[in-house]
Amino acid sequence: MKNIKKIKISNYLPHRYPNLMIDKILKIKNNFYIKTIKNISNNDIFLQGHFYSNPIFPGVMIIETMAQSSYLLFSLSNKINLKKKLSSFFFVGVNFARFKSKVFPGDQLVIKSIIIKKKISFYFFKCIAIVSKKVVCESELMFYFCKNKTKKLF
Repeated sequence: MKNIKKIKISNYLPHRYPNLMIDKILKIKNNFYIKTIKNISNNDIFLQGHFYSNPIFPGVMIIETMAQSSYLLFSLSNKINLKKKLSSFFFVGVNFARFKSKVFPGDQLVIKSIIIKKKISFYFFKCIAIVSKKVVCESELMFYFCKNKTKKLF
């Protein structure tokens, strides 16, 4: 695996500002585990109206951050650089999502994602979101890998 500090996240994720949720990769282990960071800021567009007088990072954006961490793990583990554009990885499901605490501006959201299963072209990830050593969300995510970008998903 490459030196984590030298990995350019945008080469492995198709997302760009304001939808790029991963600020930093902390750890990648044996092509099945990744630990990333999203710094929550008052400037995040998702906080502008959620909620105006008491900004809370939306739960759906926590799930999106987990999804991007999982996508990044898959791309790095399989050496899939977006510059090659020969494949697609689609986020197709969320199971067992549980929100345990609120996330506020100034928090540092740590995401841990583990590949737990592969079935044909489907990949399953167990994800945990943590703020200050406290679990704020848990979920299992499912993705579909398509080697040919022109192939229809459904």
